[in-house]
Amino acid sequence: PTSEQYPRLRLRRAMPRGPVATAAAASAKRPEGRHTEDDADDSGLPADFVGPSSERVRRELFDALRSAFPDGAAMADAAMGRGAPAFGGGYPSAAAPAAAPVGGGDAAPATATWATAAARATPVGSCGGAAAGGGVGTAPREGDVVAEEATQKAKEAKEEERGKQVQKADKLHKEGNRLFGESCWQGAAVKYRSALDLIGEREVFPDSMKRNHDDLTVLCAGNLAACALKGDDAEEALELCDRVLAVDPSHLKVCFRRGLALIRRRRGPSSEADASKDDEADMGDDVSGPRWPPPRASPRASVSTSSSSSAATPSAAAAAAEGATADGAPGAARPEPWQRQRADDLLEARTVLEEMSRRSPRDSAVPSAVRELYVRAKAEGVRLRPPSWLLPEELRDFEYLHAPDLLDQGLERNLLVLLHGFGGRKDPFVELAGKLSLPKTAVLVLNGPKEMPEELVDDPPAFSWFDMFDEDFVFIEPKAGERRRLESLESTASLLAGTLASIAGTCGWGAGEVFVLGYGQGGTVALEFLAHPPASLQRGLLGGVVGVATEVLPERLLACGGRPAVFGPACPAVLLVHGMSDEQTSPLAAELSANALRAALGGEERVVLNVFPDRGGEMLRGGHAEEMLCVMQFFSDHLHGVGRRGSEEAMRRLSAEPVADVVRGNAADAEEAAAAAAA
Repeated sequence: PTSEQYPRLRLRRAMPRGPVATAAAASAKRPEGRHTEDDADDSGLPADFVGPSSERVRRELFDALRSAFPDGAAMADAAMGRGAPAFGGGYPSAAAPAAAPVGGGDAAPATATWATAAARATPVGSCGGAAAGGGVGTAPREGDVVAEEATQKAKEAKEEERGKQVQKADKLHKEGNRLFGESCWQGAAVKYRSALDLIGEREVFPDSMKRNHDDLTVLCAGNLAACALKGDDAEEALELCDRVLAVDPSHLKVCFRRGLALIRRRRGPSSEADASKDDEADMGDDVSGPRWPPPRASPRASVSTSSSSSAATPSAAAAAAEGATADGAPGAARPEPWQRQRADDLLEARTVLEEMSRRSPRDSAVPSAVRELYVRAKAEGVRLRPPSWLLPEELRDFEYLHAPDLLDQGLERNLLVLLHGFGGRKDPFVELAGKLSLPKTAVLVLNGPKEMPEELVDDPPAFSWFDMFDEDFVFIEPKAGERRRLESLESTASLLAGTLASIAGTCGWGAGEVFVLGYGQGGTVALEFLAHPPASLQRGLLGGVVGVATEVLPERLLACGGRPAVFGPACPAVLLVHGMSDEQTSPLAAELSANALRAALGGEERVVLNVFPDRGGEMLRGGHAEEMLCVMQFFSDHLHGVGRRGSEEAMRRLSAEPVADVVRGNAADAEEAAAAAAA
């Protein structure tokens, strides 16, 4: 107890004194019957109440003792001579040292038992004692002992109460498990929620029982998240999973459930309005009833219904990006905030499931969740990194880079596939992708399916796209009737075309949104798609092909015999970058390849060949302004959502006519008017 508990009883001078000592001190200070300023105490009491012999002051002191200590009543009664001695141990005998009054005066007689009891009960730091003013000296401070015992008893009682709460919560948890096993997840949710409400916050538990609180929180909140997923309440499941992961960040099951909640989370223009309605409805619920909400009535877009608008129309991201122009240009479209948030949800879910696949490869629930993730991502227009199992084993060594702009990641409009040359690997092309930094474009960099022997290369590992040597490591020369290289190329082209078709079908890439840039041998594979399209190549998938220091395989030119191939109505654009000083592919071979592609695509304007006099057979030269200008101009003209094509999309979105069409229309009207006038 402190002086704040009884502010009127700060009697530092009065408490150690007995009646006789107090009277002697008072008579020594003042004439009898008169009070002076020195008699006033700093407690604010009137001067005539300061003397300890005052009956009123004594009674207030004893009332304070009764309220401050568990056995204060008995102590006060004993001190006033009406009961047993305080603390159950009697009072000091007459031989015990008498307490000298603080500030002087006669010593109290041994018979002044009330003063001794009061001195014993004096709070530390508030009313004199043995250490201040020569109090009782060796007398035990039994008040402190009693206070410590009371504190210990309160602590034990608190631990006992928390222990009972833990036992009840554990019983509720087991009942919830039984109900969940019986597929009664709503009843199980009530049990789990009740257990969490019972244990409350972690801070109220003593240190010795915080571990019990953490264990129950992980068990009940984790299982309640599973119930929330059953009830199609992804937001509640996310909150519960975050609560568990704050205690145990490596909990596998809860990480998996959080990934599912991210997949099934609702995002859309009306989500905030729906959430506010749900909040209003929850506020009207009876707080005494179950806290588990029923499944929300607002319909969720189905990803398996063929009549879904998202499956029958262009993706939401494509619709939002339609009309986009180059970054910074007027009218450039940005994704809506809810679309950006939805893309972030699915990107995070993919990361979670990838980690789950690595840590728990035999869990059958993970592949099912991955399939659900990609179905929903495709329906909602979010482009994710393709799963490794989607690619054939020969092509699983790849890198996937999202668009450089954070706002476009997951909402890209184009996929650029980079193919290295003979004896190369993907690493330099990953750097090239970062330097190109094409807007609204994801990049897929692949290694060739055939690893070359280390004795043939200077810097292993090195890969090849198709066979160039025979069994004796002798270079295969192109000639009439030679088909070894051609058959190997056809096999690789079919493998790669099927892979691109699978990626487009799973990740949602549409017609004309896939571009291929190949160097050397990789460029030959890309041109094979055009000169002799494999059956596995999805028609209209390719939007453009860029070949650097490459050619159509000579055996393919001999096999075609100059006959045009039927590619289809949607012809991709082609750019060939060649050098006069190329020692591997002559300018004549590049010109023959361009002519063959023009015949295959059925148009002169679809194939552009740029031959630079100071160029050899190297990859793109970033420091060569003219060379990079022609490449970037090609992408600006054909990538979706940027450059010229982005401007055309913006014009279509605004229902406006391109200026060239307006000019042609005006000229036609003028000709018709002139003809009518002549008639």
